[in-house]
Amino acid sequence: MKSLLDFLLEIGKLKNIKRKGITFYGVKQPDSATDHSFRMALMTWLFGKRKRIDIKKAIKIALIHDMCKVYTKDITPYDNIFPKNKKTRREFVKRWRHLLLKEKEKWSAQKLKKEYSAFKKLTAKLPKELKEEMLKLWIEYTKLKTPEARFVY
Repeated sequence: MKSLLDFLLEIGKLKNIKRKGITFYGVKQPDSATDHSFRMALMTWLFGKRKRIDIKKAIKIALIHDMCKVYTKDITPYDNIFPKNKKTRREFVKRWRHLLLKEKEKWSAQKLKKEYSAFKKLTAKLPKELKEEMLKLWIEYTKLKTPEARFVY
């Protein structure tokens, strides 16, 4: 029981983590990681009913997909290369989709490695069965392995 309570307290920190990736597109007041995950879970439930997916599994994926941000904050693909100057940022964001695939894959792999470590740390003290289920679902999501993962993504 203590490990579950400790986990829930740790997850509570998500409410203080603002989503910075959307600020690159002009959003002035980004929502928190908690706001985002809650809304994703609701959208999954509401819109997933029309799809042939396991809604329960998809909602679980929506709830855990950003848990690692407790330790990583909101890592974006731009973090290592993002210009500090606000005027050049928008131009960079527009160019992002034209960057070489190799460059994007390199940054995405680095981001995923950090997130995986954070996810493992966050779930380390949970009961084995729960920890394994969460990790399995998170990996499904990051690799877009299942219809549920692709739907949530």
